[in-house]
Amino acid sequence: MLDLRKRLIERRNVELSPDLAKHYLNFNTYSTQRALRPHHVNDLAKKMVQGLFRYAEVSFASYLNADIMINGQHQCQAIIKSGETYPCVLEKFRVENARELSEAYRQFEYLPRSLREMIKVEAEALGVTWPLWVSSLVVSAAGLLNNISNTRFSFTSGVGSTNERNAITKDVRVQYLAKYLLEGDFIASVLTFEGNAKATRTSVKHLARAAVVAIMIKTYRKDSEDATIFWQNTRDGEGLRKDMPEMQLREFLIKSGLYGCQQGSFYRKVTNHELAYRSIIAWNAVRSNSKTNLKYMPSKALPPLK
Repeated sequence: MLDLRKRLIERRNVELSPDLAKHYLNFNTYSTQRALRPHHVNDLAKKMVQGLFRYAEVSFASYLNADIMINGQHQCQAIIKSGETYPCVLEKFRVENARELSEAYRQFEYLPRSLREMIKVEAEALGVTWPLWVSSLVVSAAGLLNNISNTRFSFTSGVGSTNERNAITKDVRVQYLAKYLLEGDFIASVLTFEGNAKATRTSVKHLARAAVVAIMIKTYRKDSEDATIFWQNTRDGEGLRKDMPEMQLREFLIKSGLYGCQQGSFYRKVTNHELAYRSIIAWNAVRSNSKTNLKYMPSKALPPLK
């Protein structure tokens, strides 16, 4: 194994400005350098603008009388994109052959923390006792409610469209957990059967989707007692007739599983917008004591809650 500590030629602190970052990228010539990940660059740049970035690390290998960047291309690109200047630890190492160059490069194969990992740390800091999958659902639902307008595009897939998701850094999204603790307690009480240790996500998979949880939050804010009864009925289906809104919603959510809603031998994609729309229709029907067929209007905005 290559011990980089013994191959260190230089280590110093520099102020990494956009101009210096552009200069360093001239040495990003390693033939097997991984492809640039624009999403990661955007995430780093947003952190830099928000003051959430600590410092950069850029490393070079000295090989065949040339300096080759082995770490820092994403950070340099983010510095350029953000226009910010950050302190940077600059290192240079000596390598003697192509195998050592490859080994040196692999030692800098850092992976960013996943959102799930960040949520876990935040949940522990907040003293949250819900399962991690519930916390993740709350954060995803909060992302829908806070960052996307109430139109047909509000609930498309995941936490909004690809562009909308990329516009929100993981650091910002994980902060929703603290802002939704009260609503999170409600979501956890429904999805875990009031803290039943035997409850699993599988047992409530028809409800355990970001778009549905987002509407659960909205109904809870409208009327917490009615929301508790409505979502418990939708969860269990006990004592309900087939023509009741909660049972109709329950059956639709169960049928619209991972692959969409089955129609004959085919599956039709069910968007987050449809999940949210039909959930609201069912809720409004119960609140007004009326019948419904959960008719979905894909070109319409989400109905207001009654």
